[in-house]
Amino acid sequence: MGFRQCGFLVGLLAVGWAFSAGPSATFEGAAVQKTQETPGSPKLLPLVWEISDQLRSPESAAYDPKRNVLYVSNFRNDGHEFLSRIGMDGKILDLEWVAGLDRPTGVRIHNDRLYVVERPGVAEIDIDARKIARRFPIADAGFVNDLAFDDAGALYVTDSRKGSVYRIADDGTTEVWLAEGSLPGVNGILAVGPRLLVGVSGDASIKSVDLATKAMTTIVKLDEGSVMDGLVPDGYGGYLISDYSGRVFRVQLGGEPDFCSPRRSAKAVYVPTGTCRVPSKRRSTAEFISWWQPVIDILEPHVEKKDRPGLSSVKLHFMSRSWTWVPWVLPAMLGLGPSSLDGPTRWDYLGQTPPGDDPVLFAMGTVSVEGRNTHAVRFSPDGGLLVFSRYPDGTSYYMVRSGAEWSDPKPTSFRGKEVSFDALSKRLFYYDPQGDLCFVRYSSDGFSKPTRLPPAINTAEIEYYPCVTEQGNLFFSRNGRWDQARIQVSKLEGTGFGRPVDLGPPVNVGGASHEFVAPDESYMLFNSPRPGSHTENDIWVSFRRSDGAWGEPINLGPRINRDAKAILCPTVSPNGKYLFFTRFQEDNTGLVYWVRSRVIEELRLEFNE
Repeated sequence: MGFRQCGFLVGLLAVGWAFSAGPSATFEGAAVQKTQETPGSPKLLPLVWEISDQLRSPESAAYDPKRNVLYVSNFRNDGHEFLSRIGMDGKILDLEWVAGLDRPTGVRIHNDRLYVVERPGVAEIDIDARKIARRFPIADAGFVNDLAFDDAGALYVTDSRKGSVYRIADDGTTEVWLAEGSLPGVNGILAVGPRLLVGVSGDASIKSVDLATKAMTTIVKLDEGSVMDGLVPDGYGGYLISDYSGRVFRVQLGGEPDFCSPRRSAKAVYVPTGTCRVPSKRRSTAEFISWWQPVIDILEPHVEKKDRPGLSSVKLHFMSRSWTWVPWVLPAMLGLGPSSLDGPTRWDYLGQTPPGDDPVLFAMGTVSVEGRNTHAVRFSPDGGLLVFSRYPDGTSYYMVRSGAEWSDPKPTSFRGKEVSFDALSKRLFYYDPQGDLCFVRYSSDGFSKPTRLPPAINTAEIEYYPCVTEQGNLFFSRNGRWDQARIQVSKLEGTGFGRPVDLGPPVNVGGASHEFVAPDESYMLFNSPRPGSHTENDIWVSFRRSDGAWGEPINLGPRINRDAKAILCPTVSPNGKYLFFTRFQEDNTGLVYWVRSRVIEELRLEFNE
């Protein structure tokens, strides 16, 4: 479920929330360092609204962006369980919105229908008619728990008791997709492109399961005894996971996991920024919160009151994107060796002071240099490697982080420019002097020999500025003329890419190039000289619509697009906080600037409205 669909983290959490790191964990076999609680740790989340003493053991929730409401499953009510409908102002719109369910757990919206896991199967809810439309029984199920849909519309359901996963086709045909015992204690599940991500309590891990081959890879591992629960995208290219003992982690595939949590015992329901309207304590009316991330706690007491069994409360907190996470730093995350990140630390941008809402020069004298055109700044997902391109040198440079220090820039062993990281396969995509797209693999030993992509992608035209998303899809630009350039996408097919598809209008109208696509493909930044530009080639943004199509592009405005012949090569830091771009001048030189990415979220509000 992507950012535009508004994901949730649903995980039962124990008493004793704190913004300090817990036990050590590993990611792809790499040890994670503990970070102790410090006076500078993030603040507790401020309470905005609370619902108490009305719900019956709320288990999970789903946000409906079309209707701007929450649907909450009530797990225990003496055999008369139900779903509740809650407004984002904290009011219960319908306590027993849909009744007749049997101990419902996971909930998810797909194609404007609400799907709920119950005993023993899945119920499909007609939202407008507020009734059960059909049921998908699962024979011989143990304890079915959570669910997810893949891109083809197939439904996957986890069975925590049997350690298996079921697959349900649209016609109701059910099969055991992963056999009993394959994933002991499996619970949270999420479909991401060609794979499933699942939380497995048996070995306290998050695993990636290839949808085509069913091959499994452990990508996150917590300490022994962790009971995995919720798993959702965080809206910034990473994921939120929770375990039953009371912890929430934010993880980027190939990046650093952060320990975080609200302040109370809870089930946490995460609502990504900018996708829903919630009340602001600073104003009397409802508004979009563009730089806050709502976190909803579904409290489920361990000891119920005798006179009111099963009663629980729902609370809404906000977590500011400007607050600093307490990180668990992963050495050797992407094979860069233990020197790339060697202990508890925060994101570091060559020691530069982070910018505000006005662009400032980035790393003058190191990355940005006079007399050159520096562009396409890319940090690796773990923050330990920086690669950028420079003209007229005709190649890329890289810098490696060791503790608090960065190495001096060095030319890459391959001659190519405008790189993009593919963290899952440890590949670096770029375009070579012949105008073809290639990739190299990277590790602690350096870069491999280049591999050129097939002729279906590399044509007689120039292909450049690749961008690989978390789904494994490859976006790139074709044709070097600004007014004739077109953005293409080649979707992941097995271990390769399919035939490119031109994005067409409205993105490619008037020329479009140098695209940066958000990891979850919820938005795309690109260059275009189309009418409405402030320079010869501005940065524009297009957001995904609810139907999956790209929305009408919006200009980033004169705060970004100014003081240059053209504003080129947008990229965003892996944690989603900063936008990088180059101000290209008449003398063919260019310096790199960076700015807070809040401008993107502000424009998302304009798009949503």
